[in-house]
Amino acid sequence: MALVTVTVGPAWNASPARASTEEFSTFSCEAQEEDDESLIDHIQARMPESWAQEWARGGQRFRSSQGCLTSGQWFMQTELNLAAPIGKTSLFGFDLRQRLSDDWSVDYYDLTFRRTIGKTGFIGWLLRPFHDKSLQDMGPFWSFGSDSTGLRVRGAFVLEDVFNNLWAFRQRRVGELSEPYLKHPFEPSLELGWAGRSTRLALGGTWLTPSVKQLEVVPGEPEALYGLWGGVGSFSADLGRAPWRWHLDAWNEQVRETHGAADGTLETVNYRRQWRTETRLAADLGRRTTITGTFLYGERFQDYTPAPQPTLFASIDRMVEIRGDMVLSSRVSANVGLMREHLVIDQEGSLVGRITSPGTRYEDRALLGVEARFGNLWVAATEGLELDHEPYQVWFIHDKAFFQLMARF
Repeated sequence: MALVTVTVGPAWNASPARASTEEFSTFSCEAQEEDDESLIDHIQARMPESWAQEWARGGQRFRSSQGCLTSGQWFMQTELNLAAPIGKTSLFGFDLRQRLSDDWSVDYYDLTFRRTIGKTGFIGWLLRPFHDKSLQDMGPFWSFGSDSTGLRVRGAFVLEDVFNNLWAFRQRRVGELSEPYLKHPFEPSLELGWAGRSTRLALGGTWLTPSVKQLEVVPGEPEALYGLWGGVGSFSADLGRAPWRWHLDAWNEQVRETHGAADGTLETVNYRRQWRTETRLAADLGRRTTITGTFLYGERFQDYTPAPQPTLFASIDRMVEIRGDMVLSSRVSANVGLMREHLVIDQEGSLVGRITSPGTRYEDRALLGVEARFGNLWVAATEGLELDHEPYQVWFIHDKAFFQLMARF
């Protein structure tokens, strides 16, 4: 799950910002335990690596990954990037981003106006509208460089919830209470990328500055305070060329959320942090077959400090995967794989109102998948086969299935 990405290809088509207050406020480490196989589900739900180069070309594009997490939860991740020229040097863009999952959820789109600078850069302005006017964001973004120059730099400075305080002092819908900021949040982000003949490096980060919001719980009653800050960063590296290739991903996200009385007493703190490293080694066996080995290690930590009893969640996540991909024709390829995850879980304190973890466990799954291309449409589907005895009913040996679509316009 990389929240900060560096997009290669034509600079004018890159999405400007990759996080929001909605993303940080919904981020949860413990909620992932509602799906006992969440880690391998998210790995299976990824877009095929063979599509990455085509997506990185930019242009008018769409992709979506969907599938089942639990009997009641459906995973959805969708991106749509469209742009229309305004004269010779300016563009209007529409960038949709949707992710509905058990780790964090967002569903919004950005309207952007961009002006190209030279051959490899642009500056622009984004507007992120919401039905709730107090949640709307806006701000400048920029990008310089490309693969041809080797170095790429992208940045943004988003003004979060820009109309919140204005909305608080104007007429509002009957029955709603104002939530003005005492300390307003901003969201700067910076992404760096470098590409050589056989090496690619990417480094990125987003910081949601500490904010304090004043909540009017009921009219005429003492007000409460709500605070939020967060940060997310990632690093990736690709080294080598065929027949051997090595990839490394590292990712970290942390959030601190507080609730308390206006006088600063009885503050409740919810701090969560998740980090992960993943390395993959791929080897080509001839022109049609590739074998890839993956090892992932990560940790999740969520600490609640409510009165009267603090509570804690902690997890060590490990996963290994071996996968084989075979090209069957110019349009079709197939893949098979085996996955195993090992989670070591510690849950302390009262579980009232919390997700109850299945506890320390192993999960095993076999994979069968197919990818195909039909003109400018790419489709993929992966069937997961259950290899464990589960406490819940499993239909035959079917475990989880995910499918992906990508299209160019």
